[in-house]
Order: sequence, then structure tokens, then C-alpha cells
Amino acid sequence: MDYAGLPGRSEATLVSQDRKLALLRGVPLFQGLDTAQVHRLAELAADVHAVDGQVLMRLGEIGDEFFVVISGHVVIEREGQRLARLGPGDFLGEIALIDGRPRTATATADGEADLVVLDHRNFDALLDEFPGIGRQVARTLVDRIRRTATVPQFGIFAQGTNAHAFCEWDLRPGVDLLQAASVLGRLRGPSVSAGGVNLVLAFGADLWRALAPGDVPAGIGPFQPIGRLGGHHAPATQHDLWLWINGSSQDVVFEHARAAAAAIETVAQLSNEQVAFVHRDSRDLTGFLDGTANPTLLEAPMAALVPDGQPGAGGSHVLAMRWVHDLDAFDALSVSEQERVIGRTKAESVELEGEAKPATAHIARVEIEDETGVELPIYRRSVPYGTVAEHGLYFVAFSADRARFETMLGRMFGTDRDGQRDRLTDFSRPVSGAYYYAPPLNLLADLPVSAILERNVALTT
Repeated sequence: MDYAGLPGRSEATLVSQDRKLALLRGVPLFQGLDTAQVHRLAELAADVHAVDGQVLMRLGEIGDEFFVVISGHVVIEREGQRLARLGPGDFLGEIALIDGRPRTATATADGEADLVVLDHRNFDALLDEFPGIGRQVARTLVDRIRRTATVPQFGIFAQGTNAHAFCEWDLRPGVDLLQAASVLGRLRGPSVSAGGVNLVLAFGADLWRALAPGDVPAGIGPFQPIGRLGGHHAPATQHDLWLWINGSSQDVVFEHARAAAAAIETVAQLSNEQVAFVHRDSRDLTGFLDGTANPTLLEAPMAALVPDGQPGAGGSHVLAMRWVHDLDAFDALSVSEQERVIGRTKAESVELEGEAKPATAHIARVEIEDETGVELPIYRRSVPYGTVAEHGLYFVAFSADRARFETMLGRMFGTDRDGQRDRLTDFSRPVSGAYYYAPPLNLLADLPVSAILERNVALTT
């Protein structure tokens, strides 16, 4: 096999036979081979040395090689998004060899790398002679498909649900993580997003990091108090687990909440629960429409879900806060004064413009932008709650990037650069605040496996 002329690849190195055999024996994929079989593999495979930045395979091109990384690293990308960084023992290129279609991604050496490579004919010979390798390739391929085909929790985007329940738990002291993973991995709602009952399960940073250390999204961490003590501020009330159940009627939501709580109670203690409801035509108790500027259902996944190619892809960062309204004080304002507090008209929810919308208006403080002026969307799912004695808004929001929440809260509580504060905080105060991560369904299903792998790593280190 002559690989010297292939684009982006250096000439095959003249690695000594002994070193080549030693490298092959160190690859997990080949560890079941005996000495004679390793020698046969060395005959089939060519060794290749790639320098930093060299392309091993390119998206859309017809592929004829299967690679195994011996040393160094290879980055896998698709349309500008990094999908993986492979290291010694990992392999790539098998999909195009199996289905005969163009490459599904681009692979580039990340620093210098040594690889062994088999063309289509020798790859087939390898699988024929060593069936165990074929089974391992198949298992790895299935795992990659499961991890790239992310399915978000449907309840995040559920519509037409009028009844809501929110519960938070703290893990029981000394609980076995494998037991917790087994229990929590089974809490997956039905595959619908309208009308029925939907569950959204989310994890505090410490618990998720312990259960699935390989799938921790960037920026994950516990909620920190914000604002000024003695003044307007948001307290931190972080817990380990958060469950949102929404459905068409309160009795059905209650039954599902009890069933979920009974399962979770074996590994965690209930710390807080809140029942909530949809008020009139999706209005806050102040009388203003809530979520007017929310992304559309088609746009919502882009706003709410961690992008493909990033750790935790398909999951969502969650901000949960319970706000208590002072409706007597708010209702004492004239309608025009209320509209200046919110930044919209009360009846039709039309955004105020120019000087009519103060810089301290609620919507002026919660709309955030990046450094180029492009708006950074957040997908809000807030609902009212309450009794005659205490009532307000259970604020729930989902984001692809947790930093958006921190920017928004900084603008609301006066810690942003301009020092301005959201006027609405004069009439509503948060009494809880927590960050969670809502993983996609495929990661929830893999929780027991992830916990077993983590335990095995801990036992061997």
C-alpha cells in the first residue's frame, strides 16, 4: 500500500518491526490477538506519521482507509464543529468503509500523530480473520451513533399544558452512585411534547459531574448569590435534583409527581416542591403577557440546547427561581406606570419604544446581546403559582450557554457595567435560585453505564 501520495499525509515512516508490533499490542482494539495474529495484522497495516494540521480524511470525500491512532491525537470536525478528539487506541474511518458512502466528517492531526492504516481490501481481510475485532468495531460504531444522535427531553418544549409541579431533592448522604444512576436513568417522560404529561429531569453540577464525568457541559456550576445583601438580591438555594412535571390537568400531574417522588425517594430527600398553573391567556399575575419575545418552537432548540460537538450536546442549562410578587404595590401604580416598569403595553403586549421605554424597564434589562450586538436568546417557560397569602412567578429558563443567565441576572440586579437595576425588582423578589443541567434522553439512558465506568476508574486509580 502506498500512502505517500495521498493529500495532507506525510510519507509512511520506517518504524522498526519490533516497535510496530509493540504499538499494535498496546491498542485496546487488538488486545485479544495472540502473537501470530499481531504479526499478521502488522503485515496488513501500513504505518503513517502525520504532522500537526495534516488532514487524514475530509468530509464528503470517498473513503478507502481505516485508521487506528497509535500515538498523538486526531480532531474530528463537521462543518466547523468539533465532534471529538481521538487519542491512542481510538479508530476512525470505519463508517465509509462499511457503507461505501462519502466521509461523514473531517479528521485532522492535532499535533504529530502516528497511526496504522488499512485500505478497504485489508480492512475486510482483518474482519474476516479476526471476528472479535469486527464485534468491537460494531460496538464502538453503535456507541458513536447513540452519542451523536442526541434526543432532548421533550418536556422542555411541551405546549398546551396548564398544570405544573416543580420538585427539588438533595442526594441522601452515603448513597451509592450506581444505585442513584439506575433510579434516575429510568425517569424519562413519554415521547410527546403537547397535551399529555411531560417530565424534565435536571441535575446540579456536582451530581452530574459525579454521574457522567465525560459529558459535563462547559460552564456548569452551582448558583451563586447575586446583588446586594440588605438590598435587591437573589439568594442561592442550590439542590442536587430538579424535576418539572407539566400536563393538561393538576390531578394527572399530581399522580405523576407522586410516582416520580416515590422512585427518587430511595436515593434522595425531597427539599422543596411548588405547584404552578397557567393564568388566563399565559399572563403573569401582574396582568402582563409572559414570554412574548420567546423564540418560536422552530428556534427554541437553538436557544435552549447545547450545540452538537460540545460536551453535554443536546442537553440544556436550566435556571429555576421562585419570585414572590407584591401585587398590592404593583396594582397601586397606574397602568401607564406599570407599562414603564415592564416595557410593554398591558393589553396587547406591544413593546414600548424610545423614551417611552426606560433603561430600567424589565424587558430592557433581560434582553442580552453579545459583543457584536447580536441578541442571545433564552427559552423561558415560567408559570405563576400561589395562594392568597403568597403568590408570584416560578421562573424557568433553558439556555445553550449558562453564561447568558449570569449576564441577564447581572443586568437585573445592578452588577452589570452600567449599574442599572430592573425596576420590576421593586415589586417582585426572588426567594430561591438554582442552576441545573437537563441532559438529553440518550445520556439519561446511559447513566448506569457511565456510573459503572466511573466506579471502575476509581477502583483502578
